[in-house]
Amino acid sequence: MKQLVFNDKFDNIIEEIPKTWKNVDDIPDNIKKFIFEISEKMIIYDKSRKLYCCSTCFGELNDYYCERCNKRYDRVKYDYEKYNCYIEEVDSIDRFDYYNYRYYFAFDVVDGEAILYTIQETSSRDNLQRFITSSSSLSISGTYLVRKDYIMCLQLRLLSDNSICCYYYQDIYEQLKGNDGINDYYLGLPFHTPLYENFTKHRFLYTENFEILKDTIYKYTNIWETKDFIKDYYFDILCLTFEPIYYPQFEYLVKFGLYNLAYDASHLLKGKTFKEIFGVGKEFLPFMKEINISYQELLGLQLCKCKDRFVIDIFGGEYKIAKELLEMISPNWIELGTYLNSSQFEYNHLPEYCDYIRMAKELGYNLKDKNVLYPPNFMEEHDRLYLQIEIIDDPDIDNRIKHLSNVLSFNYYEDEKYIIFPAETLEDMLDEGTQQHNCLRSYIVRYSNNDCQIYFMREKDKKSKSLVTIEVREGSIVQARTRFNKLPNDEIMRILRKWEKTLLPIESEE
Repeated sequence: MKQLVFNDKFDNIIEEIPKTWKNVDDIPDNIKKFIFEISEKMIIYDKSRKLYCCSTCFGELNDYYCERCNKRYDRVKYDYEKYNCYIEEVDSIDRFDYYNYRYYFAFDVVDGEAILYTIQETSSRDNLQRFITSSSSLSISGTYLVRKDYIMCLQLRLLSDNSICCYYYQDIYEQLKGNDGINDYYLGLPFHTPLYENFTKHRFLYTENFEILKDTIYKYTNIWETKDFIKDYYFDILCLTFEPIYYPQFEYLVKFGLYNLAYDASHLLKGKTFKEIFGVGKEFLPFMKEINISYQELLGLQLCKCKDRFVIDIFGGEYKIAKELLEMISPNWIELGTYLNSSQFEYNHLPEYCDYIRMAKELGYNLKDKNVLYPPNFMEEHDRLYLQIEIIDDPDIDNRIKHLSNVLSFNYYEDEKYIIFPAETLEDMLDEGTQQHNCLRSYIVRYSNNDCQIYFMREKDKKSKSLVTIEVREGSIVQARTRFNKLPNDEIMRILRKWEKTLLPIESEE
């Protein structure tokens, strides 16, 4: 068997006996064992049938137990310390995708050069009978030569027109050297390249042979010291290739034991002192090492200068919003952390909290009052202030909504189970947005001016409980969403399409 490769001048393609793994039979047994161990622990979810399936025989699971092969899965987690994958994070397959993919990465060394392999595991389903079969295969989907200034794809592909398809990343790396952040790299990556395709899939890295990298381009990186950590890291290709060999701070961060930051080395601040590099004083180093701080958490730490991990995680995740918030208040971090971590305050509510503080400041509230800073019913208080602001800015807005709802009531719908009716007041709009966790507030002005029409679909015996929010324009449904902007089920969509055919278009009054 021979393979196509470039010559030394990189100006011609030649054939030579392969020095790299070429097919599944060439994959070393230790790598196959690694793949088998992970596959055995994964669950596959069939979206079209809404069933959890056994990864061994693809039989239906009942309470994490497969009656076909008598295999039982841990309902909470499996081998968490090794792979950091909760049982809920399962592979999925639906009616439009008859294949389920998983990717495995492994390093090898050939003639002193580092090679990174992508091994694709494919589970297929029978598209005629519409159920998952136990067909599974392995293949090499990517073979990358790692060098100082570029990655070269060694595995070439013959296209239908007999031309050669290959990937050579030197130009992208040259552009990358001038960038402050490595994320710009992804924007220049073609969607069809193996690097991009493998970026968003389930990925697992074989680390038991990392020591072989000591005599390669990686010799100054100490990347082999990260092998236990990176099994728990949701890694991308660049953190294995470009970052360790291009950014010297990777080595120092590994020596500090700050592995999370090592894989974000390109984002760190430039400077000579600890404070210039990390944005915080050296007194925080023990805390940073204790939690193995991530770059997102470091951003939060730079803002908060506190050792509350929940707070720095939230503030780092919403960095720009958090900066705006801290310009308005100087909180007690223990109190704020307790409040943000309370049951009535959801993780993704920091933008709404900042919005609330902004409105409270605009209305002249005392932002040093704890009752103002930490209201017991946060979203209710948020909506109450929003209502005040809207009425102050446009006193007639509620009257326009009420008038429009009277006209739109001609499109009222009712059957044995459901009703559909227009939003009747400004408070109804706020309440719907709160219950549905959607952006309906941003539609209030447009709705009051009849630039769009908003209807609520509810169960007849639960009229006060939100079910579906509907936007209509020119007599047609533009969008219909349930809680958290999810699509309605098939039963509801059939009713909505039926109702849509009866809609009377209501034009704006000039």
